[in-house]
Amino acid sequence: MGHSEPWPLRNGGTVEVQPVFATNDRSMVLDVCLSGGGIALLSMVSTSLDLLAGRLVPLLASDVGAEGRLVALFAARSNTVPKVRALLDYIDEVVLRTAPDLDHDPD
Repeated sequence: MGHSEPWPLRNGGTVEVQPVFATNDRSMVLDVCLSGGGIALLSMVSTSLDLLAGRLVPLLASDVGAEGRLVALFAARSNTVPKVRALLDYIDEVVLRTAPDLDHDPD
């Protein structure tokens, strides 16, 4: 089987996992989970819509995982392009609905 990175524990340290499937394609991992093929360590951002819809459920969330940052960079202008502003607003809304305790700075 392919190489597997250990999963980080919230209280420090890591845990080794023995995957039955390995890929570097996060969307493929998500598809396998959605079809009932196993569990995965994925970000809240990549799973938020499926969590909200009930297609996925959090598992081991209080024990396994690590904090991360999502940073959106764009050219500084007095007026942000409407499509960019809409994307930033959408990301902010989805992240807040799935993880309301996260620190965020919408502007």
